[in-house]
Amino acid sequence: MSAPDVLALPRLPRDAEGPVFAEPWQAQAFALTLKLHEDGAFSWKEWAQTLSDELAGDPTDDGSRYYEHWVAAL
Repeated sequence: MSAPDVLALPRLPRDAEGPVFAEPWQAQAFALTLKLHEDGAFSWKEWAQTLSDELAGDPTDDGSRYYEHWVAAL
């Protein structure tokens, strides 16, 4: 299985080095998602679509609740 392109995810909080996390739980949710994908629980395409759908449900979010949407999608 190839590595997922995490930087292609919609509205991912990031800097020049990659994803950024404001709280430890955000990094844990991120890591859990990568592990579940790696273990075959879902394809990366499925994950990206589910996350996109979740984010689209809250167009007023300024990005501060991104990982709340991430957990809801998970």
